[in-house]
Amino acid sequence: MRRLSRFSVLLVCGLALGAAPAQAASPPRVAGLEGTTWQLTEAEVGGRRPSLLSPVPTLTFRGTQITGQTGCNTLSSAFRAAGQGLTLGPVTTTRRGCPDARRQAQESWYLNTLRRVTRFQISGALLVLHSGKTDRLIFRAKEAGMPQTPDLRGEWAVHRLTVAGRAVTLTAPASLIFSADPDRPGGALRFSGQAGCNRIFGGVTVSGRVVTFRTDGTTRMLCDPARNAQEAALLGVIGTPLTLMPAGEGWRLQGSGGELELRPLAQAESPTPSPGTSTPAAWDGDYQLSRLNGQTFTPALEPLTLQVQGKSLSGSDGCNTFGGTAHLQGGRLVLEGPLRSTRRLCPGTEQVNLTALLAGQPEITVTADGLTLRAAGQTLEFTRR
Repeated sequence: MRRLSRFSVLLVCGLALGAAPAQAASPPRVAGLEGTTWQLTEAEVGGRRPSLLSPVPTLTFRGTQITGQTGCNTLSSAFRAAGQGLTLGPVTTTRRGCPDARRQAQESWYLNTLRRVTRFQISGALLVLHSGKTDRLIFRAKEAGMPQTPDLRGEWAVHRLTVAGRAVTLTAPASLIFSADPDRPGGALRFSGQAGCNRIFGGVTVSGRVVTFRTDGTTRMLCDPARNAQEAALLGVIGTPLTLMPAGEGWRLQGSGGELELRPLAQAESPTPSPGTSTPAAWDGDYQLSRLNGQTFTPALEPLTLQVQGKSLSGSDGCNTFGGTAHLQGGRLVLEGPLRSTRRLCPGTEQVNLTALLAGQPEITVTADGLTLRAAGQTLEFTRR
């Protein structure tokens, strides 16, 4: 019995020692979600679709961790996926400041929406994250081993302009603003911008790395010869197909008409303001009147618009286009001289005398979504386009 007992003990110990150690279960992989960098292409937040500014946010799923970019900072979080359910742990970010108020606002709504995600859907190269009852973040996959599809959307300053191998002197701010064209699906864009003297607008087609502009129109202001020369050079360059190449945080576009280098508008140097004045980058943009004295505004003929780039101010009063220079002083918009304007006759279209209001040094409030002017008992609310 003693021998049997000793043998039994040895047998049990041997089995215990010989048993393979238990392996920790690996987290289940979610088909299609991991191993891909997802780039934000569209968002629905609080009942609206905010325009996306470059650089756009990204997400990458690995194991049980998420990493990505907010457009200003790097983010990280843990996640758990079950079926189509998706929950995130605390989302942490680096603490770099955003270059301007609009990108700060984009980072804020993106992070707030991301933290409330409850489920996801994958359809081909699209990932949709559902947040709360109605909010959505829509991403597109960046294919591994393939060149990134150029994303021009956002606001860009013309940093360098070259024609026939010679640099063109930029005597006035020039910029291009790209956004998705809702009337032309399939990745087509529309653009507007400041060429140096006049506003320009039209459509853009991106095929691979070939960019083709279609200029639909311009304002018709008279400017000095230097600005006219700059504008003619810019229109000549974008009048031919251009090859798009990355250039730092911006883009270089080359074609038979010349070369154009774009940088994020927030990095562009603003004109040096006079003492007591300011020309913040936050008010740069393209605006359309949406509400007049608290009521939805419907134009009789053409939209009432404002375009701002540094001190350059232009727009349309619904009939005529105008332009000039202005700065902000003590919470008011102050013209630096009379506005130049076309002289079309449009009977019955003067719903509000926009040029007169601008000349009256209106109070101005600028937000991420638009700007508001108040003067002579009127309140004009403009929305960014």
